[in-house]
Amino acid sequence: MSGEFKQFKLTNGDEMVCELISTDPDGNSTADVIVRKAMKIVVTDDMENNVRFYTLKPWMSFIDDTNDLMALNSIHIVGESTPSQTIMTHYTTALADVDK
Repeated sequence: MSGEFKQFKLTNGDEMVCELISTDPDGNSTADVIVRKAMKIVVTDDMENNVRFYTLKPWMSFIDDTNDLMALNSIHIVGESTPSQTIMTHYTTALADVDK
């Protein structure tokens, strides 16, 4: 998968993986970050078996095309990283399922 992919932690606690399209070249901290293919990381705990499951779901509901651009208010980003190869493998599979 080509492009620049990021994992963001948001102020509401959500984590997402997405393709980064653009940021403000002037470094304006209040500018929107433009992304696409945004998938939310959903964590589910099975306390009975002491197991944690992770799934990826579309970050926004009712998006027909994952290639549609989305604006993310940069004020709500509290953390950013480059996703691991493991998460990118799952991310690619999840995107393919959504795009069916």
